[in-house]
Amino acid sequence: MIPATGWMLGAACAREGLRDLPWTAEDTSPADRARMARVCAACPVLAACEVSTVVTETTAGFWAGRDLTVWPESSAAVAVQDTLPGLDLPEQAAA
Repeated sequence: MIPATGWMLGAACAREGLRDLPWTAEDTSPADRARMARVCAACPVLAACEVSTVVTETTAGFWAGRDLTVWPESSAAVAVQDTLPGLDLPEQAAA
């Protein structure tokens, strides 16, 4: 069974001007991850996004406020996580 995705229409990342952030890129900068985390923090469907990542076993991209990309060269194959709390935009990215 494929999980429903209608909730995605209300996602902050689907809004004009935010869709172009590197949500699914593997090589995002710390400034981009910080900006995406801030978008996620204010997202009205954050909980549904988190549930979806667990149900679909998502292993790549930035979802629910975290970078879920699993790097193949990692011996433990642990997801890289830049979580919501404490992520501040670097000075040069704030402008």
